[in-house]
Amino acid sequence: MARLEGVTIRDATPEDLVALEPAFAAGRAVYVNSAPENAAYLSAIEAALAAQ
Repeated sequence: MARLEGVTIRDATPEDLVALEPAFAAGRAVYVNSAPENAAYLSAIEAALAAQ
């Protein structure tokens, strides 16, 4: 991954992921509810990722 100036990238621990889950869920809800077509877009992305 290219270095981004002023940005530190680190690996999340399992505990970090659990702590961040409410934020992920809130962000997902905002995206899905912001436009009618977004639910289908997100579903397609999730299906593609699951197939990898």
